[in-house]
This record gives sequence, structure tokens and C-alpha cells, in this order.
Amino acid sequence: RKRASDADMDEVRARSAPPVRFADSGRRSSSGGVFGAPALSRRSSAEEVVASMAESLHCPITNALLVDPVSAADGFIYERDAVSRWLSSHDTSPNTGAVLPNKVLVALPAVRAMVLSVVDSDTLPEDEVREWLLRRGVWAAGTSNRAEAKELLQRALGAGCVEAGYHLGRMLIEEAAAAGMAEAVAAQERLESSGGGRGRGASAFAIGGVGGDCDEEGGETGLCSVERYEPA
Repeated sequence: RKRASDADMDEVRARSAPPVRFADSGRRSSSGGVFGAPALSRRSSAEEVVASMAESLHCPITNALLVDPVSAADGFIYERDAVSRWLSSHDTSPNTGAVLPNKVLVALPAVRAMVLSVVDSDTLPEDEVREWLLRRGVWAAGTSNRAEAKELLQRALGAGCVEAGYHLGRMLIEEAAAAGMAEAVAAQERLESSGGGRGRGASAFAIGGVGGDCDEEGGETGLCSVERYEPA
């Protein structure tokens, strides 16, 4: 029998999944009202709509803008990596505490597109956009979508995210090594022998939404400087 593709399985799960609900983050708009509730604002209606949409596109677990959104059996939207970690040790909804009937996660490509539209709307804080570009770029690289990964990481680097330079450099080394360039092969071997040059690493942390800055001495407080991970 012909084996169903991942796309077919996602469609089946989507049909059987409960209606998707956006979690109320409880954040407040610049006008003082909770996003999604009637409130006066000095901003234009279009900006208010985009801002409200942005607030609903944050994972209720990490409180970070979604990169790889999925819906769980409770109908709420989460970051895949974050909710997967939760479900590995819980049978309940991380949002409501109710027992879940199953642990099936349904991919939401339409929500991913919504997030990208919000990021490109120029209504979000620069630091949030910079962090999201890094996390989304790392995620894209992990899914072998190298073209998207490069574009997003370059945007993050241009926005001042030094961590993006590390990931871009590593991708270029891997590509050059695949093409048989001797120096790149040697560099890749050094990276692999050093465990990627960064221990457990920012890749997992970045996707999950944990971020920060470097301290004055180069120590890691979240997403850190490329110098921290330079291979020996």
C-alpha cells in the first residue's frame, strides 16, 4: 500500500483537531487595555490590529513570538519545541491544566505565515524582531531549508544579532566542506570535535525562545556573542 506523506498526515490531523484557540497573554497595549479587548488607542486602527495579532501569536509557555507553531489537543497554539518538552512529562494542558485526550500536535503553516507578516509589518520592537529572526533562521536550518535560513540569519545579523554570524559561518563551512574544499573540511572537523564549539548550545535555546545578552566578560546569559563559540 502507498504510504501516506507527512503532508497527508498533517491534513488528517488538522481535520480531526479541535478548533484552534489563541492564548490570552494578558499583556497590555500602549493604551492601557488588554489586547483583544475594546480600548482607546492613539495608534491607527491598522497598527492596533497588527499589534493585537502579534500578542496572540506568542507561545503561552515561552511567551516568545512563535517560530514553529502547532496546536495541541486543548485547541491552543504553542511553540512545538516548548510544548513537546512539556508533554514529555505531563498529560495535562500547559495552558489550562486539564487532562488532554491525546498528545497529538498539528502543524500550523498558516499561523507561521501570519507571524512572518507581523514581523515584516515594522510594528514590533527591534529587539523582538532580531531575536525572532535568529530563532526562525536556526529552525529553518534545522529543517534543511538553507535558503530561508540564510536570508533570515542575514537579516538578524544586519539588525545587530552577533549570534546569527556564528550560524551563518557554520552553514558556509558546511557547504564548502560538502563541495570538497580542504580548508572547510578541516574547519568542519574542528567544529565537530569540539562539539560544535558551544556545548549544549544556543540552537535549542534559540528555537525555544530563551534569549539574552552577553555579560561584560563574554559569559553566556542567553544568546551570546560569536566569540563565545569560536572553535579552537
